[in-house]
Amino acid sequence: MATCTVRDLAAEDSIAELTDLLHRAYAELTADGMRYLASHQSTEMTAQRLVDATTIVAVDETGLLVGSISLAHPDAPNSYLDIYDRVGNSHFFMFGIEPSLQGSGIGTQLLERVEKLAFDLGADEIACDTAEHAHRLINWYTRLGYVEIGTVDWDIVNYKSVLLAKRLPRR
Repeated sequence: MATCTVRDLAAEDSIAELTDLLHRAYAELTADGMRYLASHQSTEMTAQRLVDATTIVAVDETGLLVGSISLAHPDAPNSYLDIYDRVGNSHFFMFGIEPSLQGSGIGTQLLERVEKLAFDLGADEIACDTAEHAHRLINWYTRLGYVEIGTVDWDIVNYKSVLLAKRLPRR
């Protein structure tokens, strides 16, 4: 497992650096023909997407951002999708790991942290979506307890997305 610190995104962290990390993290998927928003969004778009969300980052020993995941607050309606707006639900997005560190356990650390945060904020369920052709990601989420619950065809990407959800532990 890679050595890093997992913490909340801080005010002094660079949104440009976060955006660059996301571009690198999604580059392989882009090369495979999937144009995720995070693969090409501007720094301004990254900042806009951080509103009403908590972002958790992984930072290496040199201080470089090497991982990121954002959790939409359960009480912040986004009107993107019914499941994302459902009471007691939360969802995560802009989840990316430095390519050379993918498979090192950082993604699992970030996802576990965001699942705990969602639970602490009162969510009963956590959800996400990813490209239907991102089989490696879908299989990974499934191994971690996520279940495919449907599909959505976003107008801002060039693929159909699979919706995945996981029930959080009962209180």
